[in-house]
Amino acid sequence: MPWREQAGQYRDDDRRIMQSGIPNIGYEEQQTTLDGNRAWLRTSKVPLRDGAGRVIGVLGIYDDITESRRMTEVLRHSRRSLAEAQRIGRMGSWELDLESGELAWSEEIFHIFEIDPERFSASYESFLALIHPDDRDRVNDAYTESLKLRMPYEIEHRLLFPGGRVKHVRERCETLYGEDGRPLKSLGTVQDVTDHALA
Repeated sequence: MPWREQAGQYRDDDRRIMQSGIPNIGYEEQQTTLDGNRAWLRTSKVPLRDGAGRVIGVLGIYDDITESRRMTEVLRHSRRSLAEAQRIGRMGSWELDLESGELAWSEEIFHIFEIDPERFSASYESFLALIHPDDRDRVNDAYTESLKLRMPYEIEHRLLFPGGRVKHVRERCETLYGEDGRPLKSLGTVQDVTDHALA
């Protein structure tokens, strides 16, 4: 069998389960395939018992999760690349679920707003509170109007930090609508354009 390299580990697992009588459910392990490559398995093993309750064997179930793990790694790599691109461009992305009110920010937006993600619950109201008071109504009006007109919007505004320090950002947004015309989700970007604005 091609998985002879892993046979000792498999046998040890079987013996441990038969000796302890305790199942091992849903763990991941590798297996050498017929073509010499490596596959990933999600394995569950349970002890088999006779009528008197004595352990007489083991039952193993294997699920090939190689493709799932590969896609997870591709997604992880894509997320890392996107986060790096956002860092370089000083542009973050956000998504507002208009049905639940949940606002999700990318890592770069937390960086632009200089906020610890662990200590901040993102919401539309908390976002508005971070905008310079003189720009707050203008930003809110732009977003509200975009929902009414079902049009994207773009706006530059300021963020106000302790001590009076200011950042300039450019924000873009568009909203997705259901078949009944209800707004479902707003997607947007925020880019730090402070250097450009000051220049």
